[in-house]
Amino acid sequence: MKKRLNPQEAAELIGCSYGHLMKLVRKGKIPHIRYSNRVFFFEETLVLWMENLERQSVQQGA
Repeated sequence: MKKRLNPQEAAELIGCSYGHLMKLVRKGKIPHIRYSNRVFFFEETLVLWMENLERQSVQQGA
């Protein structure tokens, strides 16, 4: 079973503030799940998302 994270845990995992994480959620730039008025994340999905961002930055020469 995948480990579900709340926003505070997800922010800590990716190394940003809670406010910045929620800005990414509002803009649709980070994978998340909305259930009613709550937001959740899956740890495995966030790790894959970060790895993909890393690959993209290397490919673009950033």
